[in-house]
Amino acid sequence: MCEVSDKLKFCTCVQSEVVDDKKINLDFTTFLKQQSSGPEGSFVWVLYGHYGYESTIGLGLMIVPVNSVGLLTENFVVTQLNTEYCFDFDYEPSAGDNLQVFSTGKDSSGGYLSFIYQDGTWIAGYHGLNEIVKLKNYGSVQVKL
Repeated sequence: MCEVSDKLKFCTCVQSEVVDDKKINLDFTTFLKQQSSGPEGSFVWVLYGHYGYESTIGLGLMIVPVNSVGLLTENFVVTQLNTEYCFDFDYEPSAGDNLQVFSTGKDSSGGYLSFIYQDGTWIAGYHGLNEIVKLKNYGSVQVKL
């Protein structure tokens, strides 16, 4: 159960330990649509696992993360991740895991924060276009700012 406090908490929306890839992606798409009409100051998170690199080079426009979304800052989130247990489910970070935080609702700027788990620490960072990632989990963010 997620309770709002001054500590950052990543509340999960995936209830099962074993989730079919197609189902989690469909559920995630539905979840994002629901969140887009939410109240101002709302945030969602997405957790991706890193599974290697593709040998081809991707073509396209990459949107890089920003330093803050709404009232959440990169520094606040990375400090919380490295000093508190911020998840409401059993989770042991793996090397290369990528946690992204988005502002939702009517005030959403479209920007996002991004963090990579590397050498036992969360750092600000993101994966490139040729990296293979898989959606692991997602949910809402609870914090009193």
